[in-house]
Amino acid sequence: KNGYRPAFKNATYWSTKDHWNWAVNPNDREKASFLKENILPIQESGQLKFVEKTGDYSKEIFNNFDVLFVDGHTESMMIPHIHYKNKTLVFMADLLPSVGHIPLPYVMGYDTRPLTTLKEKGIFLNQAMTKIIRKLIRIRTNGRMIWTYHQLGTKKKVQRSQSLKKLHLIKSLKNLNPSIPLSYLLQD
Repeated sequence: KNGYRPAFKNATYWSTKDHWNWAVNPNDREKASFLKENILPIQESGQLKFVEKTGDYSKEIFNNFDVLFVDGHTESMMIPHIHYKNKTLVFMADLLPSVGHIPLPYVMGYDTRPLTTLKEKGIFLNQAMTKIIRKLIRIRTNGRMIWTYHQLGTKKKVQRSQSLKKLHLIKSLKNLNPSIPLSYLLQD
């Protein structure tokens, strides 16, 4: 057995031309992340295809599949937005790699352009916050406040631990955008 082969022989691997060129000709900072022996077999197998980038956010690259393109962590990184059953699932990749990275200034030490990551993350979180605020409602149960999401016209109760996490999320979101009054987020 010589060299590596793609693990999924029937898969199609998607990238952008910009990101692929960045990966096969890496800068000194990213050489350890883009090892040619790991990535060239994808192209050599004929399984590599390129997404057409049409701005920072490309809609309907595939059915129910949009992509946000960001350049702070690495050139032209794709953040997929998958639309399913009236919800949007977002794979944050290295733009927001962990809950510890939710506070705006917390970016990874190995981003190639940390100030760009900071800006891109701020834009994303503000847009996400606006959507969450529209969907977030508050209900009273036995004198306790419970945070929940309005889903398909019904109120779905959540466990107290989940409600506390959502309250923490609101406080974190408030810190990201101080211009929104906390009273608006917490109003009855």
